[in-house]
Amino acid sequence: MLHTTAVGKALVAFADDDERKQLVEELELEPLTEFSITDRDAFRLEIEKVRRQGYAIMDEENEVGMRAVAVPVLNSQGVAFASLATAVPVFRMSVEQLVAVVPLLKSAASELADRLPQR
Repeated sequence: MLHTTAVGKALVAFADDDERKQLVEELELEPLTEFSITDRDAFRLEIEKVRRQGYAIMDEENEVGMRAVAVPVLNSQGVAFASLATAVPVFRMSVEQLVAVVPLLKSAASELADRLPQR
């Protein structure tokens, strides 16, 4: 489910422009938990936020009791061809503590982008 995971939101947010617009408008927004985004406008705003901040958060949207943060792995055109994430139970880390690992994830994503074959 692209709309309920940090990895999915990062991939959608950093897809090429046409694919991103299509996904935002056509992706089925089925709820998996009471926290899942099911409103099209809310999803659009979430994807815009992910693009601005450079990372995505999942806070119990995919599975109650879990949260995650993800960053895109970008090709030379700035389009995501993968995503790197970490997930934790909600009792282990707050959202703020999870966001604190974003610089490490971005560094690792940059290294992966340099080493992995891109399509």
